[in-house]
Amino acid sequence: MAIQLQFVAVVLVIVFLTSSISVEARNTGAPAAACGNMVPQHSGVTAQSGDGPYTVTTNIGASYNLSTTYTVTVQSSGAVFIGIFCQARSSSVTRGGTTPGVGTFTTAAGLRHVDCVSQPGLTGTNPMAAITHSSRLGGTGVTTLSFDWTSPSTSAGDLVMRCSVVQAFATFYTQIPSAVFTGPPAPPAPTTTPAPTTTPPPVTTTQPPLVPGILDGCLASPPTQFCFRQPPTCTGTSDCTYIYTHRIAGANLAVELFARLGTATGWVAVGYSTDSIMGNDDVLACDVDPAGYAVAKNLRNVGRTNVVHTGGVSANLSNVVTNRTDNQVYCSFERPLVTGSPEDFDLREPYTYFYGTRTAGTAAATGPLSGQHRTNPLISAEKVRASSVGSNSGTSSGCTQCLQLVLAMLLFSFLSFISA
Repeated sequence: MAIQLQFVAVVLVIVFLTSSISVEARNTGAPAAACGNMVPQHSGVTAQSGDGPYTVTTNIGASYNLSTTYTVTVQSSGAVFIGIFCQARSSSVTRGGTTPGVGTFTTAAGLRHVDCVSQPGLTGTNPMAAITHSSRLGGTGVTTLSFDWTSPSTSAGDLVMRCSVVQAFATFYTQIPSAVFTGPPAPPAPTTTPAPTTTPPPVTTTQPPLVPGILDGCLASPPTQFCFRQPPTCTGTSDCTYIYTHRIAGANLAVELFARLGTATGWVAVGYSTDSIMGNDDVLACDVDPAGYAVAKNLRNVGRTNVVHTGGVSANLSNVVTNRTDNQVYCSFERPLVTGSPEDFDLREPYTYFYGTRTAGTAAATGPLSGQHRTNPLISAEKVRASSVGSNSGTSSGCTQCLQLVLAMLLFSFLSFISA
């Protein structure tokens, strides 16, 4: 970081980056809008042709029994995959067609149901007939994934398991089929007359909080965690643009970082400094990688350069939970107060806290941060300890945990974070 720069910027802008039928790739998996054609709704991107290196298999055999649980496996012979969307469908509907799923999936760690019942043109009645990832599979991807599917209690005719597989934001394959498994003949599908197409009036909606109760610990009496929030009067992720919290959890420091980014890419970070000048610092960050997923990172600043820990981007981080939904990004994780590594600060000691954000630029999931600070900064008025608790809004000065807003006097002095 430049020696002239005394403070780190935090400017957060709310932008909702979707169209009426497409959304950005997200940790929470495929949206309900994908239920018809099983396309994962990655804005501006089309599916690859064929199956790629991926296969879908089951242990059903040639035919299925009613109300019986079977295992479905998605496997790669090459590149890892980070997301899936699967349904059991009538084998009479060709690839690319639209039809409701049947049977019931059992969720497991990293998986969730997609409720397709309310989607236009689908006549299914089971909200558990589709399954997707609830977080990036395996953190950085997997080559095989198995989960359970239970056949319906009445015959649905001949079926095939179809899965859409996401290798990366711009690389995915849709409706990859398993072998067909037969059953008793299904009843004739009801015929419907499409309703006339109308243009609904515009509707204003309020985005629900990403992490309800994130500030409860610092607003409690007595408080149990340290919080910084902007704007000063905000109450949570529904109206805050930036939140940092920490608390001592045994021998660890439990950290949460949240922000509303102004673009589809960017990061939020906190820097721990031994003085009031950024440079040679300990940095914890929540970054959005090129695939659109949030990644928790343990970094450091060597002079002006932001670098990855020699043990890897997630070195010494545990209990990691990340989420990126629309324009919101969130990471929670724990790091030992004392890691034993010379690259990590002893978090039992007091430090000056810098709160930073970048609303553009992408960095690899395993790389350092990208971009530069270009706006007025926020910095703790005095050094803060890990044992500090209470709520801080950034409006006061002159006390240990309070934060002070100061205008940067040197224009065009930038904090350089070198991209991977």
